Amino acid sequence: MAKILNLRNPSQKMSKSSPSVQSRILITDSPQEIQSKITLAVTDSIKFVTYSPINRPGISNLLDIYCSITGEEKSLSKRFEWRMANELKSQLVDVLVEELRPIQGL
Repeated sequence: MAKILNLRNPSQKMSKSSPSVQSRILITDSPQEIQSKITLAVTDSIKFVTYSPINRPGISNLLDIYCSITGEEKSLSKRFEWRMANELKSQLVDVLVEELRPIQGL
């Protein structure tokens, strides 16, 4: 299982003790809060999505979260390879909202 990193500072692990509420996803977050947090998640200026935890920790963290939820392999990054970060973020929001829906009773 991948270590999930802070959405605002991907050099740190995701933690409820982080001072920024934008740094983490909580099971109580509304779909709008999830969308806001993922949209604001730190990425880089490289145009297309690639998996490289050392060189691209922000994008790699989003891919790790996506793979952890969907059960897909890291090779999934090939699916996003010629896509922009906002496409990955949009799909991640969708899977997070769907994963949390039964827990939240929505």
